[in-house]
Amino acid sequence: IPLVQNNDLNRATLILEGDLEKLYLEHRKYVDILVLSSTAESKLVEEKAASQLNFGQIFYYGCALIFIFITIFISLIIIKNITSSIEKVEEGLLSFFSFLNKKSDKVSLLDESSKDEFGDMAKVINDNIEKTQKLIIQDHELIEDVKRVVNSVKAGYLSHKIESTTQNQSLEELKENFNEMLEVIRIN
Repeated sequence: IPLVQNNDLNRATLILEGDLEKLYLEHRKYVDILVLSSTAESKLVEEKAASQLNFGQIFYYGCALIFIFITIFISLIIIKNITSSIEKVEEGLLSFFSFLNKKSDKVSLLDESSKDEFGDMAKVINDNIEKTQKLIIQDHELIEDVKRVVNSVKAGYLSHKIESTTQNQSLEELKENFNEMLEVIRIN
């Protein structure tokens, strides 16, 4: 700097070119080593990050697949349980319809053991099956009693009456009318 202030530019240039160039080359060597070292470190960090990213993706996809398999498994179990319950209800209803259509003499009730909506439905259906079965049996007994009385009347016995009862109002009314008719015939 003092050489430049004294206008001794040639000498200042020689010093700059000689000493500074040597100093620059020395420092340049350290800078190059630092750049190479930093590039190598950067590559290691990049490879490590890529490896962790790949592991993260594999882990994410693995967890997703496990979740999908668990969901499918649970869905299959639920479907199997629902299908089984529906089949049990179907069997019970078919048995009841066989009884109603006089293809069977007895009714098998539905399985009420399940603790779900199907079990609740089975209880309600069973109650109605039992009520209907009781009514059908009462109606059948009344009709058999009518046949008995008709055969007695054919044989000339007018004093016999239909004694069976039913909750079926129409049949009960028919029974009362039939018994009144027999009483009128007997009196006349």
